[in-house]
Amino acid sequence: MNVTDTNNISYIDNTKVYLGAGFLAGAGALMFGVMPIFLSLIGGTFELTPQQVGDAAAAFNASFTGMSISALFWIRKIDWRATSLIGLLISIIGTGLFLAINSYLHLLSAMFLTGIGMGLLYSLSMTVLGDSERPQKAFAVKLGMETFPGAIVLFAAPVFILPKAGFTGFIGVMLMALLLLGFGALGIPKQDNTRRDLDKFYPAENSGNLLLILISVVISLTFFSGMMGSWAFLEFLGSDREISGSIIGATLSIGLIAMGLGGFLAAILSNKASQTIQFIIIATVHLVALAILAFVPGTAGFAAGSILFLFTVNYILSFTFGLTARLDKQGRFVALCGASLSGGAVLGPMVSGRLIESQGYTGMLTFSAICLIVAAFIFVTLSQLKASK
Repeated sequence: MNVTDTNNISYIDNTKVYLGAGFLAGAGALMFGVMPIFLSLIGGTFELTPQQVGDAAAAFNASFTGMSISALFWIRKIDWRATSLIGLLISIIGTGLFLAINSYLHLLSAMFLTGIGMGLLYSLSMTVLGDSERPQKAFAVKLGMETFPGAIVLFAAPVFILPKAGFTGFIGVMLMALLLLGFGALGIPKQDNTRRDLDKFYPAENSGNLLLILISVVISLTFFSGMMGSWAFLEFLGSDREISGSIIGATLSIGLIAMGLGGFLAAILSNKASQTIQFIIIATVHLVALAILAFVPGTAGFAAGSILFLFTVNYILSFTFGLTARLDKQGRFVALCGASLSGGAVLGPMVSGRLIESQGYTGMLTFSAICLIVAAFIFVTLSQLKASK
């Protein structure tokens, strides 16, 4: 939402709220950040096929998506700070259950419960920052912050955690990260007091504008489907090319840091040049990264392609989220941006898992490229349509 004529929401645009929402987003996005190593770990620990691994990821993301969609109906009616603590508790319980898995069904249940808790945290952070007067900048900062917890875990896992404590130690580190990130609850408002009179400023969305809002959400859904389709299996790709686990972990952690920096760069450049031009440039860089992963062999190709691929992600998402927030003047649908990520994370690994079995990793990377091209076409078209109004 972009409001400049009222003081109802100015309290969002301050460092305390940005940090609080960023920390909660980091907790909500933690599973996304560690997904490559986590999926590889459960695949090896529980002897799963690629399809089962993809379906396990889908279980997490299905509940994450359901929570994000349901937030449309209650997120502005409850105490935000108390809700963040509930989401944190559910996330911790769900993550802790991985220490007591004895069947594939139990594994799916743990993934599903963790998705509920993290989906709640992420939806809350999206809603809070969606009230910003500068939504693209707010989302860019959030996207940058939420990346670093996963990057730290990915860096530490193959070097310090897995050799000494294995899967149990990895889950323990995730639990500690959730506890620390939970302090973000102290930075967000206790309640949403900004929307009770908002209808005085903005009438209900007409069907035409509602359609544009939903299309803007589809942009994020399409892009993230392709992104997660490759991200979830990057560790598998590196292992298939006989790259050592420590190098893979270091590459992915550096890539996540690059992803965070990409979000901060997007915040800095948000008003410096045409958003359409910036989007086209960064989308082209994303395609180049996929080509490097597909056609440049060895450690150098894997490292360069992975880091460049991840650098572009938050940059692109800051534009797609910002577009939705600008169209959604009442802030009623911005939480769907979280659902678009989790929905994409459901579709991406499921599709890629099957493509890998039938066509190898080239099929996976081609799927990601197609998703980006489709998302870019819709973004440019919708941006031009909005500019013409």
